[in-house]
Amino acid sequence: MTGYDSSTGPRVTSRTPIGEVHETTRFEQIIDAGTCGDTFVGLDRVGSGVADFILDDFLVEDLGASDAIPACAQLSGKLSGDVVQQNTPSTFTTTFVSDESAPIADVSVKLSLPEGWKAEAVTAATAATLAPQGTLATQWRITAPASADGVYDITATATYTTTVDPIGERTVRTVTQVKTLPKPPTTTVFASDHDWVSATNGWGPVERDMANGPQAAGDGGPLALNGQVFAKGLGAHAPSNVKYFLGGQCTAFTASVGLDDKQTTRGSVVFTVRVDGRTVATSPVMRPTTPTYALNANVTGGQFVELIVTDGGDDNGNDHADWANAKFTCSETTNSGEPTAPKGTAFVSDLPFLNESNGWGPVERDMSNGENAAGDGTPITIGGVVYAKGLGTHADSSVEIYLGGQCTTFTTVLGLDDSKDEKGEGNVIYQVYGDGQLLHTSAPILWDNPGTPLTVDVTDVDELRLVVGTNGVNYRDHANWADAKVTCAG
Repeated sequence: MTGYDSSTGPRVTSRTPIGEVHETTRFEQIIDAGTCGDTFVGLDRVGSGVADFILDDFLVEDLGASDAIPACAQLSGKLSGDVVQQNTPSTFTTTFVSDESAPIADVSVKLSLPEGWKAEAVTAATAATLAPQGTLATQWRITAPASADGVYDITATATYTTTVDPIGERTVRTVTQVKTLPKPPTTTVFASDHDWVSATNGWGPVERDMANGPQAAGDGGPLALNGQVFAKGLGAHAPSNVKYFLGGQCTAFTASVGLDDKQTTRGSVVFTVRVDGRTVATSPVMRPTTPTYALNANVTGGQFVELIVTDGGDDNGNDHADWANAKFTCSETTNSGEPTAPKGTAFVSDLPFLNESNGWGPVERDMSNGENAAGDGTPITIGGVVYAKGLGTHADSSVEIYLGGQCTTFTTVLGLDDSKDEKGEGNVIYQVYGDGQLLHTSAPILWDNPGTPLTVDVTDVDELRLVVGTNGVNYRDHANWADAKVTCAG
């Protein structure tokens, strides 16, 4: 990797994979050193620590003056949410930061998308001038075609002109990989054989058809529960969440669950299955000597299912948890796959989510955002007022619910949760979208602000999206949608 030392810290400008090597190989790369700061070159080791790597004859050679002048700037791209849902607008944010020593002019950011994709800038993608360390953050609405399936590159390119010598145009690019929503299963399938939407794990990655091992992928042993070895399943470690898209095609999820036999004396976990945000099955606390538990969950009509492992109340040391023989029973027939619009006055926390993402742990229902595990929050409290209903989130967060054009009003009370007041931190902005259109943006809300009531007209809106974005360093941004509800027909 190469980069430069800016006035605010090191900036990595490029990473070039060396690739898989099984014999002595010579690697070389030409680097253009600019005026941004001291240029550096280094190695960034990724993946498993089981292979030896030997570096010899390291040489830095001065090749003389270069015609290229590197940009002194940073550009990044980030998708809001885990995946891009086909034919549905998703929010993608680019952030450009100038490290030039003087103001710059004519800043412009553009996206290059895969064939058939569309992008629209929701906020400004250009700036006439930017001061040193100035930032241009642009929100884009990107849409993938129905045929999109897999992982794709989104290339963002920023250009600008310097105002002091050497004067000229500079260019910086970044590539962000995004994943489209996996196709739903249409036949009975093992969970380990089907593509998931997202997976988080408390130790290393979630493993397919093997137990959770150390930190690297594929380093686990066989799935084993109470002496029985299983060829299929998922190996996890608390806290863990594996999310699948079922699209209403499935009726049941089954698994034999427990603490892997590798843990003979320590560890305790709880297995939970959630469908569209509703808990449909939970195991007892599983310890090394607990008999294997047959977990059965009714997932009929569910769009999304989450397989969750939490610690058993004694922290997560040694919590190697097996979803053995984890299987979805599905068919080509949709089982109430279309979401149902709410009727009357309905609390958002009682409705299924079409999609959700959260900056810290899961989105919580009727409690504040806690730590990384589900259900570990506290009562929703803003300015000393306790609310029995609502959503507990953490920036950057997004929750989507289906209204089906049947509702007229969304109401809530906005505010950061009192549970983090002792830190004196937290600064967020709330946004409400209807069918991809921005309906409301709040003023910045800080940790010591009282609850802010909000009413939004959602007449004829099919999909409502509730977004919380950080307005600072994204620390202690435990943001509540207190008493959130919709008023609908019926």
